[in-house]
Amino acid sequence: MIQMNLLPWRKALNERKRKENLAVISFAAGFAVCLVILIILGLNMAIANEKRVVQYLNNKISSLDKNLQEIRGLETKKPI
Repeated sequence: MIQMNLLPWRKALNERKRKENLAVISFAAGFAVCLVILIILGLNMAIANEKRVVQYLNNKISSLDKNLQEIRGLETKKPI
């Protein structure tokens, strides 16, 4: 029976599979990194929006407090 040397063929097949696996793993890792970055950016935008809303509400509250002080001042000055 003739003996065939399949080692080079197997070596080439294993090398191709290794490269394919490395490419898939690299793609998955890159995709995961991009996904994490997008999530972080989205959360930062949401936090910034909430800070803007809180600042707006604080400004409105201080404005209403000033108006309330004026009203209380007028009530004390009003003739009986």
